Amino acid sequence: MVNTASAIFFGVALIAATANSIAGVPGQKPPVHYHAHNVLVEVHKGTGPVNLLPNPQITYLDDPLDVDCDAPEGCLITAQSLVQLPQFSIASICVYLDGQAMQPSCSGFAQGSTQDLQSQLLSAGHHTLQTGLANGYAASGYQANGWIVTYTIYKNRD
Repeated sequence: MVNTASAIFFGVALIAATANSIAGVPGQKPPVHYHAHNVLVEVHKGTGPVNLLPNPQITYLDDPLDVDCDAPEGCLITAQSLVQLPQFSIASICVYLDGQAMQPSCSGFAQGSTQDLQSQLLSAGHHTLQTGLANGYAASGYQANGWIVTYTIYKNRD
């Protein structure tokens, strides 16, 4: 038996895989939106290559996602992110909420690929989400290939 959340995630991912490239980050695809009662899922993805800025600068992979949490008791955000790295590139992936790394932490620096799962409670109001990479080197010339991030915003909590 397939649960609804898995079916939604895979359906959104399938739609995202067929989307065309848009302006902004090289290789970035148009975001895919899914909205059900009090739940918003948005998938951002790209094929790269994306040139990484030297450490300690952050290379953002997607355009900022504006989120309005209109629930007085707050909203919950979860973010699943993954990036593929070519040989010799080392990076850490992280989702930033209002310019600060989301909890619990960014991924560790890795070669080949790196992924992260982050979650945080939002206060009511306007917020911005964006996914970025930290280059493992203090030099330019390193890249990231394909990447995907799934933002899920829950606007009600019990």
